[in-house]
Amino acid sequence: MEFLKKHYEKLLLSVVLLLLAAAAAWLSLRVKAKQAELKAKTLEVFNPQEKLVPAVDLKKEEAVLAAVKQPITLDLTLSNHVFNPVVWVKLPPSYDKILPIKSPTNIGPGRLEVTNRAPLLLTIALETVTGQKENTRYGISINNEAHPVPARRKLRREAPLNVKNDLFIIKQAGTNAETGLLTLTLEILNKDVMAEPEPVTFAKGKPFTRAVAYTVDLRYPPENLSFPKRRKGDAAAFDGDTYNIIAIAEKEITIQSVTTQKKYTIPIK
Repeated sequence: MEFLKKHYEKLLLSVVLLLLAAAAAWLSLRVKAKQAELKAKTLEVFNPQEKLVPAVDLKKEEAVLAAVKQPITLDLTLSNHVFNPVVWVKLPPSYDKILPIKSPTNIGPGRLEVTNRAPLLLTIALETVTGQKENTRYGISINNEAHPVPARRKLRREAPLNVKNDLFIIKQAGTNAETGLLTLTLEILNKDVMAEPEPVTFAKGKPFTRAVAYTVDLRYPPENLSFPKRRKGDAAAFDGDTYNIIAIAEKEITIQSVTTQKKYTIPIK
């Protein structure tokens, strides 16, 4: 006890010093730990680790989109005609049969058929030769099947060389050295025969022939109607309207409605 009484102050100081040393060591470790923590926080703020966003499940939305792309179609044309009534047409000649028109293509110009196309010929022939030398006269026939006036389709004129008439002028006449036939060259002057004047050469027994227009045979099945040998300018009445033929080409014809003035092209099959 005497020792403690004499040295307790030293002992107390030693304990205090030890505590101070322990506190200093603890503070040093604590500072290092805080520095490491601050460094980690800094890295986390300025260099964050990217986290992948989880994929969104769009199966329901994709199913709805697929259903929209393939909508349900309600067909009321076959089983129910409340909203789409069907037109019925009576068929000639007795009109005791009726035809349901379920589509616009069942009737009208689209059902018109061209069953045949035939050429209309222009034929120029030497028929007679009368007189001699400068008094020679040539009898020439012109058969233009395409002329709109039937009385003007077959014409005949007698004319000497180099004298004009209402149809033509004979430019040359002589015997062909190769065939031995009397051959004429004339120029058509009448535009009803040829639109543009041009020389035409033909011989006795070998007429000049050219297709200048065509006729067509038409058929309209919905009314069982036929229109044979129709020319350009002729008409055909069907489906409650009249249609004029305004053009006949190699592979098609063009018709025009008298009522609406609408034009339709019909192929030649």
